[in-house]
Amino acid sequence: MLLTLAYVCGFLGGVAFKSVTEYSLHFGVFLTLLFFACCSRSRALFFLCFVLVGVLRTQAYEKGLETQLESGFQTVEGVIVDELDKRDGYQNVSLLTDEGKVLAKVSLYKGLHFGDELTLQGDLELRTDLEEEDASYRNYLSRQGVVALMPEASVKSRIEGSRSFRKGLYAFKSFLEKRLQVLLPEPESSFAAGLLLGSRKGMSEELTLAFRTVGLLHIVAISGSNISLVIATVFMMLSFLPLRLRVFISVGILAIFVLLVGATSTVIRAAVMGVLTLTGLYTGRRSMALFGLLWSIVLLVFWNPYLFLFDVGFQLSVLSTFGLLAFVPVLQKKLHFLEYLPSWAASFKEAFLLTVAAQITTLPLMLYCFGQTSWITPFVNVFVAPLIPLAMLTSFFAFFVSWFMAPAWVFLAGIEKVALLGAQIPGASLSISLSLNGLFLAYFLELIFLLRFYKPILGRAFFRDPVPVLYKESILEFERHETPKEFPV
Repeated sequence: MLLTLAYVCGFLGGVAFKSVTEYSLHFGVFLTLLFFACCSRSRALFFLCFVLVGVLRTQAYEKGLETQLESGFQTVEGVIVDELDKRDGYQNVSLLTDEGKVLAKVSLYKGLHFGDELTLQGDLELRTDLEEEDASYRNYLSRQGVVALMPEASVKSRIEGSRSFRKGLYAFKSFLEKRLQVLLPEPESSFAAGLLLGSRKGMSEELTLAFRTVGLLHIVAISGSNISLVIATVFMMLSFLPLRLRVFISVGILAIFVLLVGATSTVIRAAVMGVLTLTGLYTGRRSMALFGLLWSIVLLVFWNPYLFLFDVGFQLSVLSTFGLLAFVPVLQKKLHFLEYLPSWAASFKEAFLLTVAAQITTLPLMLYCFGQTSWITPFVNVFVAPLIPLAMLTSFFAFFVSWFMAPAWVFLAGIEKVALLGAQIPGASLSISLSLNGLFLAYFLELIFLLRFYKPILGRAFFRDPVPVLYKESILEFERHETPKEFPV
């Protein structure tokens, strides 16, 4: 495992090096040849090879962002290749042309769908021409594979695309969002759409601000808990089938769910860890939590190298998972008095420990990127965490049985009320900024703390099996002799 960790660090180091410098392949080749001439240790050579792979992959990705398009008034033709992003008064359309992907802002043209062929006209602005103060937005566009922008585009022609699986899937998602609007009043319908489908389109500004103030905005972004719930629900509904068949069906449903909610980096990372765990169930081998996390990082960064340094959501997702693995055992040992709480408070204790563990590893990055944190997040999560899976399940079953509308509304409204009350507490949100040096120092101290005082606990935590933390009781009912004991996605 230590060798694997070293090779992964070499690959990620190569990606980071090429992402922030202008050096290209020649530097990596020179470094590898120099080390090969001076050192005969094969492991060190393998490490440098992984560095070179990271440099090469990043260079290839950046090569794909080059375009022959020019700034100015242009006419572009292409195919809509992503889900339409509808906003108030306009919609963003990702158009794949012969010269790369163009992100265009068009009016709410009702006839547009995924797969349509469009001809657009408007002023074209290249990604590379954005001002230096827009560096973060330029990196975002690079991460999305966008080479140019068309801020005010007009649709000159449209050819309806042929039927496809993804087109039908996005139409089904739109149907589900409209169905929720019929079943539940606002703001509960938009909140349910966020929990189930990762959509924030209809959430009120007041509720969004309250969630951000108390640190709960992540619950409407599809992540590990949603993936865990999908797997647990599929296993529960198909408990009459053999284990291996359930694993196959779960992987297929998981892939469909990832596409349905938009296939963001955090969702894919959680899904990769879920698939690795399901693979362990299928083969009868117990997979290691850290191993699953490492492979999910490597696969995603190899697919899109710009995720590693320029996607804060991906970074927070990885850090929170690491926090669950590393600090939950430490907190359980230090806060041993929590073991004396009554059994009915077990879910509250677990919610508190998970939230604090995730906060420890994500706080420095949040302060560096956003300059804001909320001290009441762990306490709010104690009340909210037990309600989230109930709200998701009842909202899902309300699609099929109207009887679930009432309990779904109760759970959703309860979460909203907790968030709104928490946001009214004076000083709930604190403005604290952290420099880049402070960021590195904070994580260095956390790592030293873990290695110095809790190395044995850390080793057991990393090498234990991944299992859905909040749903382990339900899964253990399915296959007690082979089901792992933790699934930190």
